[in-house]
Amino acid sequence: MNIDTLKEKLADIDADTLRDFILDLYLRYPELSDKVESLTLANDPVALSSLLRKRIALLKRGRRFIDGRGISPGRTIVVDGG
Repeated sequence: MNIDTLKEKLADIDADTLRDFILDLYLRYPELSDKVESLTLANDPVALSSLLRKRIALLKRGRRFIDGRGISPGRTIVVDGG
C-alpha cells in the first residue's frame, strides 16, 4: 500500500478506534510511550517543557546496572556517563 492510499484509509477510521489503537501501542511498547506523551502535550508548551526536563534529568543520571560477573579479575569497567 502506498503512502497516499494509507493516508486516505487512516482518514476514514473513526477517532475512538484510533484512540484505542494508540493507547494499546502506548501500553505495549515502552519505546513509543515518550513519543505518545510528547504528541499529547504538543498543545501545552509548559507541560511539554516540564516532561522534557524530566527526561533530560533521567538521561544525565544514567543509572544503569552493569553485570560484572563475566569480567575477568583485574579488568576495569569504563562507563561513559555523558
